Amino acid sequence: MKFFAFIFFIYGLFCIFLALLQLIYFYKNKSDKKFIDFKKYTKSMVSLLLTVSILSILLSLLMFFKSLPITIANSCFSLILVFYIFTLNKLNKKYGIPKNKSNKIKNN
Repeated sequence: MKFFAFIFFIYGLFCIFLALLQLIYFYKNKSDKKFIDFKKYTKSMVSLLLTVSILSILLSLLMFFKSLPITIANSCFSLILVFYIFTLNKLNKKYGIPKNKSNKIKNN
């Protein structure tokens, strides 16, 4: 049980690391052509990653201190991952370059 709590905690720390990498990427590549509004995309990605990391760390602490059953914890973690994937897909659709625009960029 504590092993899974440790894994969820490490995943939360990994999401914080990914948020920091996203910020570093933003400051190195401010004029990235892959995104319509790179600043808003970066803010949204960092907030998404920090939200997922906080939820994952809270879940791991609940498992560690309150002995949350593994079946409930796995279900909660699956919901966290579904939230992450759904929101990431929404962000990429909202801020990514549409298909017809990407063809114009390739032709130029």
